[in-house]
Amino acid sequence: MKEDYETPFKLAKKYMVWVSRSGLLHELTSIELKGRTVIMHSKCGQILKASNSRRSRAARWLRHKWYYKPCKRCKIPDERLKSFGGRMLRKV
Repeated sequence: MKEDYETPFKLAKKYMVWVSRSGLLHELTSIELKGRTVIMHSKCGQILKASNSRRSRAARWLRHKWYYKPCKRCKIPDERLKSFGGRMLRKV
């Protein structure tokens, strides 16, 4: 049975945000797909690379809209956070 999960590329393009491994929510300026790799440029100047796998950690976090906190250097506006509509988690 094949799941109908969206790929991280589609989710990132839809929301224009990305959750890094540390749980920071970054605002994206550009996204490109090179084979099975997604290359993203964040507003704070970081270049993020990720696998375009539906079952990856990043895809799961974007689907469920989880993050620990927004990136301070990206300065994500409140309306972007509201449109993402995510749940901010606590690190235990």
